[in-house]
Order: sequence, then C-alpha cells, then structure tokens
Amino acid sequence: MKLVGIMSLKEHRRIVRDVLQNQGVQIFSETDILGHTTETLAKIGWFATPQATPEYSTLCFAIVPDENAGPILDAFAKLGPTDDTGHPIRAFLVPVERMV
Repeated sequence: MKLVGIMSLKEHRRIVRDVLQNQGVQIFSETDILGHTTETLAKIGWFATPQATPEYSTLCFAIVPDENAGPILDAFAKLGPTDDTGHPIRAFLVPVERMV
C-alpha cells in the first residue's frame, strides 16, 4: 500500500479530482492548507494570524495499492509542463507499512 499525497493551488482542485477519478481512486481526503514561499514568510513571519495569510492551497491524499501508485504520479507528472502559474501540482508517495 502507498499513501499518495497531492499538493495544489485551489484553482487546480478540479484537475486533481479528475486525475484521481480517471485513475480509479474511489476514496480520498482533501483539506485546505496555507502555502508559503520565502517571500511570504519574509513579509508576514512564521506566526502570522489566519487573517494575514490566505488559504490558497489544498492537500489531497489517498491510500492505494502499490501497483496503482505509479500511474497516479505519472498522470500528475504529465501535467507539470502545462502549468503556467509557477506552482505546478506536486504529488508524492509514502509507503504504508500497516493499516487497520
């Protein structure tokens, strides 16, 4: 089993959902996250209030069989060169040793 994580801008939420659906992922979780760059941290610091930092990113994750994980990452890799926002969708894999 693998944990597939996907970080994207909110504007790409539909694309992420479509890729997961096209890859046969039936169940996944999604949450809003605060994304930062060194420039935003320099402006607002590490301890900014929620009002000072916009929620503009999402994190999705799904636990999938090993054989499904590679094709999911490949599908996101193909999207990378087509992104013009400077913030392409990022995906990663983490082994799941045990799940109950």
